[in-house]
Amino acid sequence: MPTSTLPEWACRSRRCDDGRTRHTVESAPYMLPNDLTESDRLDAQHYLVRFVFKGNYNVQLNDSSDLRILDVATGTGVWALEMAHEFPKAQIHGVDISAIFPTEIKPPNCHFQLCNILDGLPFPDNHFDFIYQRLLVYALSPAQRRQVNAELLRVLKPEGFLQLVESDGIVYNPGPQMERINQLSLETSLRHGVDPREVQTMKSGLKHSGYINVNSFNIALPVGAWGGKAGQLSGQNMHGLATIWLKGEVGKMNQDECDAALKVADAECEANQSYYKVWLVVGTKPKEPKKITNASSTVTVTPNMSGKVPVLVSTSSSSSSDIPRVSSSHHAEKNSSMSAA
Repeated sequence: MPTSTLPEWACRSRRCDDGRTRHTVESAPYMLPNDLTESDRLDAQHYLVRFVFKGNYNVQLNDSSDLRILDVATGTGVWALEMAHEFPKAQIHGVDISAIFPTEIKPPNCHFQLCNILDGLPFPDNHFDFIYQRLLVYALSPAQRRQVNAELLRVLKPEGFLQLVESDGIVYNPGPQMERINQLSLETSLRHGVDPREVQTMKSGLKHSGYINVNSFNIALPVGAWGGKAGQLSGQNMHGLATIWLKGEVGKMNQDECDAALKVADAECEANQSYYKVWLVVGTKPKEPKKITNASSTVTVTPNMSGKVPVLVSTSSSSSSDIPRVSSSHHAEKNSSMSAA
């Protein structure tokens, strides 16, 4: 891809005080790095999410049809690459604000391009059968999340599926050190206009944006070796994120201080059986949306039901029975100072 055809923001990254590089798009609040260390964390995070939800998607897809599938904020492109192999007749598109995805070694039905979703998607209306968006918790302000919901609805085909996977980034049942990391995460996010806790209302947000048949469930994802394979993977992910908060613009720790803090946090997570909350939400675009205008606003009225209902399905026979749903109250949450803003 010749750099001369790319916008200026796509051709360079900025180096921050913690030594990590990040994108240069002023309108995008996304605060996480885009370097090789972050690429490794994103790949490991992908395998964790795939393990927890028993596959790469949780809706009914027809593998014999010529599907069009979109991966929003594709990152390293690992999800899109796997989907391209699983659905060889489909056309898989991945977009991201940073060019950390492959440009040459990839299946012929997998396509990547640079895109700031806040400027809109470079696709026509009613184009995709399935849209997947994962872990943009640190990328969107509340207003921008509503904007993105509307843009995804535009490019989604009538009766097409949208799947969102998110976490609020909070480690529940924290000890003092882990709670300090929670607070650093929240304070850093709020400085950038992002409130991670806003993902807790994704289901109602999709309904408000015009999606129908919205289905949702959430799980408690263990953090640490106490939670088996999933706990070990999520503990590694916690380390990657916590390092960003501890050494970043708020924490301002050096490496030795960061390592010492993480050692204490690990011990707390084991003793307290700490966990993340992860939400999976799916919905469909109505077949025949109808807009009506009243004196104060324009609203969308949709049919009672669509011909397709998003059914949460597993695409693998592997078991994740050690991953409890949050509602199962597998242990009591300790009080946390992360109160609503």
